[in-house]
Amino acid sequence: MLNLLPQDYKRKVKNEYVVRFVAVSAALGSLVLVTLAVAVFPTYISLKVEQAIAKNDLQTAKESSTAKDKNTLLKTLKDLEGKMKAVSIVSDENATDFIDKAVQLKNAGIKINSISYIKKGEKRDIVMDGVAKTRNDLIDFSKKAKNSLWTVSSDIPISSFSNDHDIAFSITLTATSTSK
Repeated sequence: MLNLLPQDYKRKVKNEYVVRFVAVSAALGSLVLVTLAVAVFPTYISLKVEQAIAKNDLQTAKESSTAKDKNTLLKTLKDLEGKMKAVSIVSDENATDFIDKAVQLKNAGIKINSISYIKKGEKRDIVMDGVAKTRNDLIDFSKKAKNSLWTVSSDIPISSFSNDHDIAFSITLTATSTSK
């Protein structure tokens, strides 16, 4: 093919071609970017809102679980304090001796249902609840308690003596730490 255009026109046509190509490419690139921005922007906003909600939920969960854990720990601590008091009472070196001697006071007609041991300073109490077969069994048990080697005071409610048999009773035996 023959080249009929002079050199100056060739450069001018080539420059116009490059300018048109760049302009069309820039326009198409801009159109693609705008289209992508329009398509991605709602998704971006949606993700940001979900992230904010998730952060809020996480903070709420941390606060509520912290308060819940704190309350649970306080309750557990109070329970443990009560158990430690019970352990310190049971670990009293004379507590088991005192309870054994109190139980040995009963005769065959006495059935003990529960025993409570309470130590308040120098004073120790045993509260025994039970059932006596007869009034005489209950009276003998009370006399043995009053005449025992321990300095013991026993209290039996008068209402316990109103029945002749199967008499429910509650007796409190009290001793000081110096008694043996």
